[in-house]
Amino acid sequence: MAKLVGHTLAVVGDITAVDGPTTVATANGLGQRNPTGFRAFDDAGNEYVYAAGVASVAAGDWVFYNQVGTFTMVRLINDAGGAGPSQAGSAGVAQAAIVASCWGWVAIFGNVTVANVATVGAPTASVALYRTSTNSRLSTTANAKDSVFGAYLVGAAVNNIGPVSLNYPFVQDQSTL
Repeated sequence: MAKLVGHTLAVVGDITAVDGPTTVATANGLGQRNPTGFRAFDDAGNEYVYAAGVASVAAGDWVFYNQVGTFTMVRLINDAGGAGPSQAGSAGVAQAAIVASCWGWVAIFGNVTVANVATVGAPTASVALYRTSTNSRLSTTANAKDSVFGAYLVGAAVNNIGPVSLNYPFVQDQSTL
């Protein structure tokens, strides 16, 4: 398991750690160990941001994270070309099941081997990704106005889990490649 490196006084844990109270079964019981919004790198140069969780987030899920104030995750959803709630902003891949009342790491730059991605056919390297009708999942199927910029599938996905390359992914509402 990759360990985070960086500011030794601020960064505690590894990328799959779920920090939170003992009342949450999946949490380590240590509470919030890092400031929200804190960024750290692992020994491979991948970058992560520390964020507050939300209900139903699983490891590998795509999430938005609020960069103003709370750095709270929001599960990424398809806005159906404007028919649903508007979602835009910085996105990443949750590294653990970071539920409400807990904190953990979201990958925002580098390579992630277990991202929630559906593929159609046998993808080649650097395939663009799009929001889907399934919460927290991206797909290689082009959807008008649902492009995720800075996120690419770099290998075949098996059972909706695949490797991706991240370059500070973001979504502009009503965006198209």
